[in-house]
Amino acid sequence: MEHLLPLFIKFRDFLVSVAPWLLLGLVAAAGLREYLRRSWPASEVQAPSPGLITIAGLSIAAPTIFTIFMLDYRLALLTAVLATASVYAGARLLVPAADRHAEIEKLNWLPSGDMPDTGEERRSGQTAWRQAVDLWHSIWDRCDDVAFWFMGACLVAAVLAIYLPFEAGQGLFGRTPWFAVLLAAAVGRLLPVGKSTELPLALLLLLKGAFPGAVAALVLAAAPVPFVHRKTSLDRRQWIFLLIQFAIAAILGGALGPALL
Repeated sequence: MEHLLPLFIKFRDFLVSVAPWLLLGLVAAAGLREYLRRSWPASEVQAPSPGLITIAGLSIAAPTIFTIFMLDYRLALLTAVLATASVYAGARLLVPAADRHAEIEKLNWLPSGDMPDTGEERRSGQTAWRQAVDLWHSIWDRCDDVAFWFMGACLVAAVLAIYLPFEAGQGLFGRTPWFAVLLAAAVGRLLPVGKSTELPLALLLLLKGAFPGAVAALVLAAAPVPFVHRKTSLDRRQWIFLLIQFAIAAILGGALGPALL
Protein backbone atom coordinates (compact mmCIF):
# COMPACT_ATOMS: atom_id res chain seq x y z
CA MET A 1 0.00 0.00 0.00
CA GLU A 2 2.94 2.34 0.51
CA HIS A 3 3.56 2.70 -3.20
CA LEU A 4 -0.09 3.69 -3.71
CA LEU A 5 0.10 6.78 -1.49
CA PRO A 6 2.26 8.90 -3.84
CA LEU A 7 -0.04 7.98 -6.72
CA PHE A 8 -3.12 8.93 -4.68
CA ILE A 9 -1.54 12.27 -3.83
CA LYS A 10 -0.66 12.85 -7.49
CA PHE A 11 -4.22 12.24 -8.68
CA ARG A 12 -5.65 14.24 -5.79
CA ASP A 13 -3.50 17.19 -6.81
CA PHE A 14 -4.53 16.63 -10.42
CA LEU A 15 -8.24 16.75 -9.55
CA VAL A 16 -7.79 19.85 -7.42
CA SER A 17 -5.86 21.66 -10.17
CA VAL A 18 -8.20 20.67 -12.98
CA ALA A 19 -11.46 21.35 -11.09
CA PRO A 20 -11.60 25.14 -11.76
CA TRP A 21 -10.96 24.62 -15.46
CA LEU A 22 -13.57 21.89 -15.68
CA LEU A 23 -16.09 24.15 -13.92
CA LEU A 24 -15.37 26.97 -16.38
CA GLY A 25 -15.80 24.53 -19.24
CA LEU A 26 -19.16 23.37 -17.89
CA VAL A 27 -20.34 26.97 -17.53
CA ALA A 28 -19.24 27.78 -21.09
CA ALA A 29 -20.88 24.63 -22.42
CA ALA A 30 -24.11 25.40 -20.58
CA GLY A 31 -24.13 28.98 -21.85
CA LEU A 32 -23.64 27.89 -25.46
CA ARG A 33 -26.28 25.22 -25.03
CA GLU A 34 -28.82 27.71 -23.70
CA TYR A 35 -28.05 30.08 -26.58
CA LEU A 36 -28.51 27.19 -28.96
CA ARG A 37 -31.87 26.30 -27.43
CA ARG A 38 -33.10 29.86 -27.93
CA SER A 39 -31.66 30.20 -31.43
CA TRP A 40 -32.31 26.78 -32.94
CA PRO A 41 -35.00 27.11 -35.64
CA ALA A 42 -37.25 24.44 -34.17
CA SER A 43 -40.47 25.91 -35.48
CA GLU A 44 -39.21 26.73 -38.95
CA VAL A 45 -38.93 24.13 -41.67
CA GLN A 46 -35.32 24.60 -42.66
CA ALA A 47 -31.95 22.98 -42.11
CA PRO A 48 -29.77 24.36 -39.31
CA SER A 49 -27.11 26.81 -40.39
CA PRO A 50 -23.38 25.98 -40.18
CA GLY A 51 -23.08 28.63 -37.47
CA LEU A 52 -25.61 26.92 -35.23
CA ILE A 53 -24.00 23.54 -35.82
CA THR A 54 -20.63 25.07 -34.87
CA ILE A 55 -22.13 26.41 -31.63
CA ALA A 56 -23.52 22.94 -30.92
CA GLY A 57 -20.08 21.44 -31.49
CA LEU A 58 -18.37 23.95 -29.19
CA SER A 59 -21.01 23.40 -26.51
CA ILE A 60 -20.00 19.73 -26.56
CA ALA A 61 -16.24 20.31 -26.69
CA ALA A 62 -16.05 23.19 -24.15
CA PRO A 63 -15.33 21.06 -21.02
CA THR A 64 -12.45 19.32 -22.80
CA ILE A 65 -11.02 22.56 -24.22
CA PHE A 66 -11.01 24.27 -20.84
CA THR A 67 -9.46 21.33 -18.98
CA ILE A 68 -6.61 21.22 -21.49
CA PHE A 69 -5.67 24.73 -20.31
CA MET A 70 -4.34 23.04 -17.17
CA LEU A 71 -1.96 21.03 -19.35
CA ASP A 72 -0.91 23.79 -21.77
CA TYR A 73 -2.83 26.90 -22.79
CA ARG A 74 -1.39 26.83 -26.31
CA LEU A 75 -2.58 23.27 -26.83
CA ALA A 76 -6.01 24.30 -25.54
CA LEU A 77 -6.19 27.18 -28.01
CA LEU A 78 -5.07 24.89 -30.83
CA THR A 79 -7.75 22.37 -29.81
CA ALA A 80 -10.41 25.09 -29.84
CA VAL A 81 -9.35 26.32 -33.28
CA LEU A 82 -9.26 22.80 -34.72
CA ALA A 83 -12.64 21.90 -33.20
CA THR A 84 -14.25 25.07 -34.55
CA ALA A 85 -12.72 24.64 -38.00
CA SER A 86 -13.64 20.96 -38.13
CA VAL A 87 -17.28 21.43 -37.18
CA TYR A 88 -17.80 24.52 -39.35
CA ALA A 89 -16.06 23.04 -42.41
CA GLY A 90 -18.00 19.82 -42.04
CA ALA A 91 -21.24 21.72 -41.70
CA ARG A 92 -20.51 23.72 -44.85
CA LEU A 93 -19.54 20.61 -46.81
CA LEU A 94 -22.06 18.08 -45.54
CA VAL A 95 -25.22 19.94 -44.52
CA PRO A 96 -25.92 21.51 -47.93
CA ALA A 97 -26.08 18.00 -49.38
CA ALA A 98 -29.20 17.35 -47.30
CA ASP A 99 -32.68 18.55 -48.07
CA ARG A 100 -32.83 22.19 -47.01
CA HIS A 101 -36.58 21.82 -46.47
CA ALA A 102 -36.38 18.76 -44.23
CA GLU A 103 -37.63 19.05 -40.67
CA ILE A 104 -35.03 19.46 -37.95
CA GLU A 105 -36.15 16.34 -36.12
CA LYS A 106 -35.75 14.24 -39.27
CA LEU A 107 -32.62 15.94 -40.58
CA ASN A 108 -30.81 15.83 -37.23
CA TRP A 109 -27.51 17.40 -38.32
CA LEU A 110 -25.62 17.63 -35.05
CA PRO A 111 -22.03 16.90 -33.97
CA SER A 112 -21.46 13.34 -32.91
CA GLY A 113 -21.44 12.65 -29.20
CA ASP A 114 -24.46 14.65 -28.02
CA MET A 115 -27.86 15.95 -28.98
CA PRO A 116 -28.65 19.43 -27.69
CA ASP A 117 -32.25 20.24 -26.88
CA THR A 118 -33.99 21.82 -29.86
CA GLY A 119 -35.97 24.12 -27.57
CA GLU A 120 -39.52 23.83 -28.81
CA GLU A 121 -40.57 26.86 -26.79
CA ARG A 122 -39.22 30.25 -27.73
CA ARG A 123 -37.37 31.76 -24.79
CA SER A 124 -36.98 35.34 -25.93
CA GLY A 125 -39.65 36.51 -23.48
CA GLN A 126 -38.09 34.89 -20.43
CA THR A 127 -36.96 36.94 -17.49
CA ALA A 128 -33.31 37.20 -16.53
CA TRP A 129 -34.03 35.15 -13.41
CA ARG A 130 -35.61 32.35 -15.39
CA GLN A 131 -32.71 32.33 -17.82
CA ALA A 132 -30.25 32.12 -14.91
CA VAL A 133 -32.20 29.16 -13.48
CA ASP A 134 -32.16 27.43 -16.88
CA LEU A 135 -28.41 28.06 -17.13
CA TRP A 136 -27.87 26.54 -13.68
CA HIS A 137 -29.86 23.43 -14.62
CA SER A 138 -27.93 23.20 -17.88
CA ILE A 139 -24.62 23.34 -15.98
CA TRP A 140 -25.72 20.41 -13.82
CA ASP A 141 -26.91 18.51 -16.91
CA ARG A 142 -23.49 18.93 -18.47
CA CYS A 143 -21.85 17.95 -15.18
CA ASP A 144 -23.89 14.74 -15.07
CA ASP A 145 -22.89 14.06 -18.66
CA VAL A 146 -19.17 14.63 -18.08
CA ALA A 147 -18.56 13.43 -14.51
CA PHE A 148 -18.97 9.68 -15.11
CA TRP A 149 -16.60 9.61 -18.08
CA PHE A 150 -14.04 11.96 -16.54
CA MET A 151 -13.86 10.09 -13.23
CA GLY A 152 -13.82 6.78 -15.11
CA ALA A 153 -10.84 7.98 -17.13
CA CYS A 154 -9.12 9.02 -13.88
CA LEU A 155 -9.72 5.56 -12.45
CA VAL A 156 -8.40 3.82 -15.57
CA ALA A 157 -5.36 6.09 -15.63
CA ALA A 158 -4.69 5.38 -11.94
CA VAL A 159 -4.86 1.61 -12.45
CA LEU A 160 -2.64 1.74 -15.53
CA ALA A 161 -0.18 4.01 -13.74
CA ILE A 162 0.30 1.22 -11.19
CA TYR A 163 0.25 -1.88 -13.36
CA LEU A 164 1.45 -0.68 -16.79
CA PRO A 165 5.25 -0.99 -16.91
CA PHE A 166 7.15 2.11 -17.95
CA GLU A 167 8.84 0.11 -20.70
CA ALA A 168 5.46 -0.88 -22.18
CA GLY A 169 4.20 2.69 -22.31
CA GLN A 170 7.45 3.98 -23.72
CA GLY A 171 7.62 1.14 -26.22
CA LEU A 172 4.12 1.78 -27.60
CA PHE A 173 4.05 5.58 -27.42
CA GLY A 174 7.67 6.70 -27.19
CA ARG A 175 10.24 4.81 -29.21
CA THR A 176 8.70 5.13 -32.68
CA PRO A 177 7.26 8.65 -32.99
CA TRP A 178 5.16 8.17 -36.13
CA PHE A 179 3.61 4.93 -34.84
CA ALA A 180 3.00 6.54 -31.42
CA VAL A 181 1.26 9.50 -33.04
CA LEU A 182 -1.04 7.32 -35.15
CA LEU A 183 -1.88 5.00 -32.25
CA ALA A 184 -2.57 7.86 -29.84
CA ALA A 185 -4.68 9.71 -32.42
CA ALA A 186 -6.71 6.53 -32.98
CA VAL A 187 -7.32 6.27 -29.23
CA GLY A 188 -8.36 9.92 -29.12
CA ARG A 189 -10.78 9.47 -32.01
CA LEU A 190 -12.44 6.54 -30.22
CA LEU A 191 -12.95 8.47 -26.97
CA PRO A 192 -16.39 9.98 -26.31
CA VAL A 193 -16.46 13.59 -27.47
CA GLY A 194 -16.47 16.37 -24.90
CA LYS A 195 -16.32 14.20 -21.76
CA SER A 196 -12.84 15.39 -20.67
CA THR A 197 -11.51 11.83 -20.80
CA GLU A 198 -8.46 12.92 -22.78
CA LEU A 199 -6.61 14.75 -20.02
CA PRO A 200 -6.17 11.87 -17.51
CA LEU A 201 -5.00 9.61 -20.32
CA ALA A 202 -2.68 12.30 -21.68
CA LEU A 203 -1.08 12.71 -18.26
CA LEU A 204 -0.74 8.93 -17.99
CA LEU A 205 1.09 8.77 -21.31
CA LEU A 206 3.44 11.56 -20.28
CA LEU A 207 4.08 9.72 -17.00
CA LYS A 208 4.94 6.54 -18.93
CA GLY A 209 7.45 8.22 -21.23
CA ALA A 210 5.27 8.79 -24.30
CA PHE A 211 6.36 10.96 -27.20
CA PRO A 212 4.85 14.45 -26.56
CA GLY A 213 3.61 14.60 -30.13
CA ALA A 214 1.54 11.47 -29.51
CA VAL A 215 -0.07 13.06 -26.44
CA ALA A 216 -0.97 16.18 -28.42
CA ALA A 217 -2.35 14.03 -31.25
CA LEU A 218 -4.57 12.15 -28.80
CA VAL A 219 -6.04 15.42 -27.55
CA LEU A 220 -6.53 16.97 -31.00
CA ALA A 221 -8.07 13.86 -32.56
CA ALA A 222 -10.97 13.89 -30.10
CA ALA A 223 -12.55 17.02 -31.62
CA PRO A 224 -16.27 16.81 -32.54
CA VAL A 225 -17.34 16.21 -36.14
CA PRO A 226 -20.72 17.14 -37.68
CA PHE A 227 -22.29 13.78 -38.44
CA VAL A 228 -25.91 12.75 -38.44
CA HIS A 229 -26.49 11.69 -34.85
CA ARG A 230 -28.77 8.71 -35.36
CA LYS A 231 -27.13 7.14 -38.39
CA THR A 232 -25.63 3.73 -37.78
CA SER A 233 -23.24 3.88 -40.73
CA LEU A 234 -21.22 6.57 -42.47
CA ASP A 235 -21.35 7.36 -46.15
CA ARG A 236 -18.26 7.82 -48.30
CA ARG A 237 -18.11 11.61 -47.90
CA GLN A 238 -18.31 11.35 -44.14
CA TRP A 239 -15.54 8.74 -44.05
CA ILE A 240 -13.34 11.00 -46.18
CA PHE A 241 -14.03 13.98 -43.91
CA LEU A 242 -13.28 11.89 -40.81
CA LEU A 243 -10.00 10.64 -42.28
CA ILE A 244 -8.94 14.19 -43.20
CA GLN A 245 -9.75 15.42 -39.68
CA PHE A 246 -7.80 12.50 -38.22
CA ALA A 247 -4.80 13.21 -40.46
CA ILE A 248 -4.77 16.91 -39.57
CA ALA A 249 -4.92 16.09 -35.85
CA ALA A 250 -2.09 13.56 -36.16
CA ILE A 251 0.12 15.87 -38.24
CA LEU A 252 -0.42 18.93 -36.03
CA GLY A 253 -0.03 16.91 -32.85
CA GLY A 254 3.09 15.13 -34.01
CA ALA A 255 4.70 18.31 -35.30
CA LEU A 256 3.76 20.75 -32.53
CA GLY A 257 3.47 18.40 -29.55
CA PRO A 258 7.20 18.37 -28.65
CA ALA A 259 7.24 22.18 -28.57
CA LEU A 260 4.00 22.47 -26.57
CA LEU A 261 4.56 19.65 -24.06
